[in-house]
Amino acid sequence: MLLREQAERILTLHAAGWPVQAIADHIGHSHQTVRDYINGRGTSGIRTPRPSLLTELHTELLAGYCRQRLTDRH
Repeated sequence: MLLREQAERILTLHAAGWPVQAIADHIGHSHQTVRDYINGRGTSGIRTPRPSLLTELHTELLAGYCRQRLTDRH
């Protein structure tokens, strides 16, 4: 999450022709964060939600794997 001033600075530097990595080094954030703000995927002051590692599909796959392993042991 960036402060509003940082997000504005990213857009200003980008408009001035700075490369993404140079902007990232200048503001102290990753190039992916800078790229997200340039592409409109970041909003200052709001954390981007992280995807859940255990989605419904993954949970079912894990349960199936565990069932199979338990069956194989007997």
